[in-house]
Amino acid sequence: MNETAIDYAPMPLPKSRRLIADEGHGRALLTTIRLLLQSDVRKRIPIMRRMLRTHGRWLRAIAFVVQKPIAAEATPK
Repeated sequence: MNETAIDYAPMPLPKSRRLIADEGHGRALLTTIRLLLQSDVRKRIPIMRRMLRTHGRWLRAIAFVVQKPIAAEATPK
């Protein structure tokens, strides 16, 4: 029998601690450098924050966990 799971989570405004927890120190540092060096990226941040504040109550993260069937189960009988 294949087990599956579906989970939902809220989509809060990104915060530095959460960014480090999700992406690790290296990726968080890279993201910060991009913010400092790329003006087009900096311009998108207030737009994203405004969108999350306006529509955040309807946004959710969805995680699907599925198990691939083994070869014997995958072949039709």
